[in-house]
Amino acid sequence: MSSVPSALPLPSAGYAAFRESRYYPALDGLRAVSILLVVVWHAHGDRWWFLSGYTGVNIFFVLSGFLIHTLLLREEETEGAVWKTGFYLRRCFRILPLYLTVLVAYVVVLRAPSLAEQAAQFRAALPYYLTAMNDFAPFAPYNQSWSLGVEEKFYFCSPLLFFVLLPKVRREVMAVLIAGPMLLAIHLQIAWVAPYGMILVGCLLAEILHRPTSFAAIERRGWLLPLAFGLWIALHLLLGVFPDRSHLLFGYLLFAYVLNAAFVVAVLVVRPSWLSRLLGSGPAVWVGRRSYGIYLVHLLCLSVAERLLLRVGLPRDPFHGLLLPAVTLVFSAVVAGILYRVLEQPAIAFGQSLNRRWRPRRVKPAAQPA
Repeated sequence: MSSVPSALPLPSAGYAAFRESRYYPALDGLRAVSILLVVVWHAHGDRWWFLSGYTGVNIFFVLSGFLIHTLLLREEETEGAVWKTGFYLRRCFRILPLYLTVLVAYVVVLRAPSLAEQAAQFRAALPYYLTAMNDFAPFAPYNQSWSLGVEEKFYFCSPLLFFVLLPKVRREVMAVLIAGPMLLAIHLQIAWVAPYGMILVGCLLAEILHRPTSFAAIERRGWLLPLAFGLWIALHLLLGVFPDRSHLLFGYLLFAYVLNAAFVVAVLVVRPSWLSRLLGSGPAVWVGRRSYGIYLVHLLCLSVAERLLLRVGLPRDPFHGLLLPAVTLVFSAVVAGILYRVLEQPAIAFGQSLNRRWRPRRVKPAAQPA
């Protein structure tokens, strides 16, 4: 007697809400935490070693991969294919206007005679800054933009690789491309490949949560939140205790940190919690939405803050470890807030309007019978 296949379980209400939403406030709060870590690290990281502030950029990579790949998966599902021209258009208007504006600000500031050495370094790095090769640029002012070079190259290739060339096996390819760069970075000290693996961790998370069964498996397990949060704190401390980047232990701890960052993102979007409410609160979201601008301007603001605090007669210690990060963050938030209103938001809106105007009409192909 032939058996009748059992019906697949219906997607949960949480999964339906996840699929309908294009915005997750808690992830903006996580961005706020990330930019705070970066600013503190650059402002005087040795005083705050236990925060391992350089990890803020790693969180940004995971978030970026998750959010952007999620949107691409949904576009593929609803439209039948990803419109690559529209994707590149949106990315350009999201990244370039603010990036180029801050680049010009550096050109202006570095005309000061007292900054001749830094200006020479900047001129040497400028060809890299203008060709999305920031991550290979020699040390120079605006070197914090190295991560943008990584993202620009990654997002130029990823729609072609995962939605045109290898759509049927993209999860398997992602797993290989995560392991490969991370192992090369850990064992052979080829560090420039590691950020691509970090972005791919976020992309693979998007693939996992896009499937209702894997989403439900995470949703049912409430104990995952304290586990993810506890690991996050523990890995921060361990990275501070073992700071030698040439050591294998550091490499594996950082890899674990990146995987756990994806774990944290998953529990934040899958089910409401005290942590998602805290990170989704007004102040955290405000900072998170302006985190890109803060990231680009914070080293300029750090220089201003250092000079200001010295001029008012405060000694170099203890203000370097206490006041300097706070003043830098305030200055950066003010400047980024202005840029967000007058440049970033209008540029994003303009890119979206061009996307809607030029988008071709496409009908999703009918599903083939099983």
